[in-house]
Amino acid sequence: MSIFLKAFLGTLLAFAVGYTTNRVLDPSSGEPIDRCPEGWFKRLNRCYFFSEIKASWYGAEAQCRVMGGYLAIPDTLEENNVLKELSRTERVRISPDLAHIPHFARWIGLHTVDGVNIKKIITNEIPTFTNFVPPEPSTDLTVDMCVKLDDDTDFTWAVKQCFRTFFYICERSLLFSR
Repeated sequence: MSIFLKAFLGTLLAFAVGYTTNRVLDPSSGEPIDRCPEGWFKRLNRCYFFSEIKASWYGAEAQCRVMGGYLAIPDTLEENNVLKELSRTERVRISPDLAHIPHFARWIGLHTVDGVNIKKIITNEIPTFTNFVPPEPSTDLTVDMCVKLDDDTDFTWAVKQCFRTFFYICERSLLFSR
């Protein structure tokens, strides 16, 4: 099965699971439970999805949109640390034999729009929290540069050309059962 077919079927499954089962009740109280679609992690009252395939930044953002989210934007140190820990866990799960070897960097929802400032994909605002390690972000930004969690440097942020392919992290709101 080709990687494109796997990606399409995975997206279709995630979409179907995320949108067809929208009511889960607590067995003890009978009250609705706020939750994430199957295959997503619930942390900090948000849902996060970690891809098992690589895509360009634009392709990753498109996949996240199809699943009802967007590329993850770590807005706080706490959220960034959660994404780092989940990234480590997923690296081991996807490839246990290569868990100690880098190359599991993940796209997040920040990019350059004007070649000067890095901005959030959703609001086009300059982030108030960043986790770059100097010399990042480069002062030589081009218009088409995007941000990844860089596993070579303990998942700090790095700027790369958007057409490069990496794994990615999607973010979305919880599914509210009523």
